[in-house]
Amino acid sequence: VWYRRGWMSNAPKHSPTAYISVAFRPLRAPGDEVSAETLVRMSMYRRLLGEELGTRLVDIGVAGGSYEVAADINGLTFSFGGQEAMLKREVHQVLEVFRQRHSLPTAAQRWSRLKDAFEKELNTWAEMPISYAFGDRNRLLSQGEFSRAEMLEALPKVDAASASSALDEVLWKHPVDSTAFAMGNVAGDEVTHLVGQVVGEIRKVHTPNKGSIEGLAVKRLAPIVDIQGPVELRKMNPRPKDGNDVTVVTFVHGVATIESRAAFTMLGRLVGRLAFQKLRAEEQLGYVVWGMEAKLSNVLMLQIAVQGNAKRADEVEAYIEHFLSQVVPARLAEFTQESWVSFRQSVKDSLLQPPVDTGEEVQHFLGTALDDNAEECFDMQQELLDFFDHLSLDEVKEELRKLVIPSEGTRRKLVVKYFANEVPPRAEWTARKAEYEAKGVGAEHLRLLGREHAQTLRL
Repeated sequence: VWYRRGWMSNAPKHSPTAYISVAFRPLRAPGDEVSAETLVRMSMYRRLLGEELGTRLVDIGVAGGSYEVAADINGLTFSFGGQEAMLKREVHQVLEVFRQRHSLPTAAQRWSRLKDAFEKELNTWAEMPISYAFGDRNRLLSQGEFSRAEMLEALPKVDAASASSALDEVLWKHPVDSTAFAMGNVAGDEVTHLVGQVVGEIRKVHTPNKGSIEGLAVKRLAPIVDIQGPVELRKMNPRPKDGNDVTVVTFVHGVATIESRAAFTMLGRLVGRLAFQKLRAEEQLGYVVWGMEAKLSNVLMLQIAVQGNAKRADEVEAYIEHFLSQVVPARLAEFTQESWVSFRQSVKDSLLQPPVDTGEEVQHFLGTALDDNAEECFDMQQELLDFFDHLSLDEVKEELRKLVIPSEGTRRKLVVKYFANEVPPRAEWTARKAEYEAKGVGAEHLRLLGREHAQTLRL
């Protein structure tokens, strides 16, 4: 049980509320894979349970409290929020409904409605195309991710009976590990009591297959594909009648360390500002331009994304390559020691800002509590801040050089391109080289791009 009394957020600093979460996660063998059908079963189970909870526990929200029961392939989590006096009632009411999970209403009308709603959701593309491009990027790099097409193919195979039994047959067949997290204005003794209630209820219903747990572990970090060269995905913009192309260029660095986190934080802030100024304001490539550092699981990346209809996705990639190899290094070269220290301090100050509300504060610590080395990770932010004082301009320049223009080999570069209306054929190197030269890409960079053009894995 991870517990801390009180709040540090600005709004409000002396909130009378508290938050408690209890997570039950299965112990699995390395490489244990999950199918799209299993994912759909758990999704439909969550919808059935959520509807039943929402119907019978509406008074919790009316009274100012909150609850959530999240069930997916990674586990089952109970969360409760509100004033301390309300928490005991919330836990009792939620567990009472959960006990009846074997008899979740699955009448034909309800099941058909929930299934149709899920199918409609999978067939609806209401967000900006760039958000789906990031989703495709993450699916290519992550284990256990499935496309909408794969989910739609699996949906007809799931019926009401298989959905309502998903918790027992998918999660409860494994041994489980429990982790509890509590924060806010609630006494420690009360936390122990409430967590004990939830754990006790699960012990009554959890009957995993007997056997050795040797070699089994909670999947705390999602495995990330270690790409060794360039990868490119070319596909139609999935949003109907949308005239925008999308280009998402990602450079994969590797497993994050304190040193690399600090360098990439600085790079991300600088690239973000310059990308907006150069690619959006000056070049007018699109109305959405993002540049930033990112972390997928425990792997660091640098990414630039453009959405718009001014240029095709292939040409935008050439602009991005020029931007990273010419514009960003030129800006780094302009820093004096004094201006670098000032910029570094401004980034450090932004990291010191307290959470804006209790929800943000919970999310900051909850992820750490569920991590593999929580005892060490709670101090990571302070270690990062301490390292900032020693981070030199030359170290950041070197990180950028190794990422964008390595002296040999190819880069771990993943590009997702969406095209409006139709996907054009990939151009030969002669045409691409001319395009890069027209954008001002240097000779060393051109040689690298030539090697990568021949070795790119095309999807």
